Amino acid sequence: MPDPFLENKPLQNQPLQNRFSHSESENPPRIAPDLADAMVRKHYSARLLFYILFVILLSFLDAFFTLLLLYLGAAEINPVMAFFLQFGPTAFLAAKYTITAVCVTVMILGATRMGKAGNRLADRLFLFLAAAFGIVIVWELYLLFNALQ
Repeated sequence: MPDPFLENKPLQNQPLQNRFSHSESENPPRIAPDLADAMVRKHYSARLLFYILFVILLSFLDAFFTLLLLYLGAAEINPVMAFFLQFGPTAFLAAKYTITAVCVTVMILGATRMGKAGNRLADRLFLFLAAAFGIVIVWELYLLFNALQ
């Protein structure tokens, strides 16, 4: 049985009409490319991606060294992370990553809304966050070397 919707309607001879179609004299609409430019190119840079990945890497190093120290007999003094440790190392790692990712996302969204001043603030905040994680990791390495001697 032939399809009633396709009967007597040759598809190859009909022009495609949609909300982006235009006549030959008009300029084509640029809604999608402009929106993509505004969302990606104006606010996010390679430097920001490096900061994000670096902070997440430092967070994972902190979690790894924390779990190693716990295995060697140390105790977790952060009450939030101690709560997640009750459910095992997988829950601890998931919570650590989630908390870090949420903080990074909030920083990016805040910087995006503030424009250039926000980008400078985000740079400083990411450097501060990286320094804080760096200090914690150096402290954990110090504790590891003392525990292994």
